Amino acid sequence: NKIYHSAPLIFVRRLFKPVVIFGERFVPARTNVEMRELWEQKAKENVRYYVNQKTKSGEFVDETEIEQTGKEDFERLVLGDTKLQDLLPADRKQTVILDLGAGIGRVTEPFSLVYGRVHGVDISPTMVEIAKQRLKEQSNVEFQTTDGSTLLYPDETFDLVFSYLVFPHIDSVSSIEQYMREIHRTLKKGAVAKIQLRTGQGVRRWIWSYGVSFTNEEAIALAENQGFAVIDHQV
Repeated sequence: NKIYHSAPLIFVRRLFKPVVIFGERFVPARTNVEMRELWEQKAKENVRYYVNQKTKSGEFVDETEIEQTGKEDFERLVLGDTKLQDLLPADRKQTVILDLGAGIGRVTEPFSLVYGRVHGVDISPTMVEIAKQRLKEQSNVEFQTTDGSTLLYPDETFDLVFSYLVFPHIDSVSSIEQYMREIHRTLKKGAVAKIQLRTGQGVRRWIWSYGVSFTNEEAIALAENQGFAVIDHQV
């Protein structure tokens, strides 16, 4: 990262940026198989870091920080979202949650301490196995591997589908669209999804973590085209 952000490389990137942007149009998005291979590689390199690269300790993040940041994100994005709370069932112990892109269960864990039944899915089998071990004492949690665009659950299963730090890494519009269809299919009638999408700069092929970017209008259209009614969106 230090080399990437060094002054000489910044100058070179700016110089060739127009050429790169044009050339990226001809570079295909990763397949689901390639996405799985990528995340399996990251899981084996440094799984705690790659499930949340925003941690203060960076690559030296430990289990304590994983638990703390998971709790903080859950409280900020779920419990602290009054609009979301108003839309969820009043009886939390009867509420069924899907954490899409759960990784090693960083946010799944605090979900499980509040809500009745929590499911977590991830494209990386290694991360799923780690998540199962981390939360093996939580009887109301189940994890499974996803193929990167399909949810293996019956129609109208969930009261909430939540996804954070996941879709911004997906560089295939079709995969995101398929996931959105699956989210809509597996939500109960009148249920809600809270999904983070990337805005600003779009796919940058030379950075492995950059996925598809949407404008506000594109994000709303993406949701509405899959049958959602957009209640709120933030940048």
